[in-house]
Amino acid sequence: RTAGLILIPLHTHYLSTDEYGIWALVFAVSSLFSLIFGMGFSGALGRIYFDYLDDVEMRNKVVSTTILTFLGISLLILLSSYKLADLVVWMIFDSQQYQGLFALAIIGLIFTVLFEIEVSYAVIRKRAWTFLFMAFGKSILFIVFNLVFLVYLKLGVYGILYSTVLSLGILSIIICVATFWRVGFGFSWALSRQL
Repeated sequence: RTAGLILIPLHTHYLSTDEYGIWALVFAVSSLFSLIFGMGFSGALGRIYFDYLDDVEMRNKVVSTTILTFLGISLLILLSSYKLADLVVWMIFDSQQYQGLFALAIIGLIFTVLFEIEVSYAVIRKRAWTFLFMAFGKSILFIVFNLVFLVYLKLGVYGILYSTVLSLGILSIIICVATFWRVGFGFSWALSRQL
């Protein structure tokens, strides 16, 4: 949120009034979709994780099952992103002009929700320094990529979306690999259904 506040002057300076309005619509729709796409995975992870306080293997399986289940759903979201963007753009603009923007925003949501799951896991484990590193890393990457794509390359709303996708994508993939390194690749259909 701090990075977002820091970037407001850049956004208002480098985006036209129309572009800023489009960005506001993309952000509003993305916020709504994040609730739908997230499907409560972060909360479910915490609830089910603490059902196995004395069983490290099952706790690890809960974490890996949560991430793998979300990645499976993400694949379906990714495959339908252009059709979903098509529908959203048609409903809002009655035109296909901004389909690419909304498709990119949907892809960004996948990394956003994955990052939220990873943050929840850090909170569950009471890893304050890990949490701080994740939050700080996200902010720094987001600011740097906005400077590159919005200020230097002057890509407008696309620049903000590229910044979001890349900053969260890079960070969440690194954390995902580290998480699987720690917990392994256990999977349970029963846990997946509970999630």
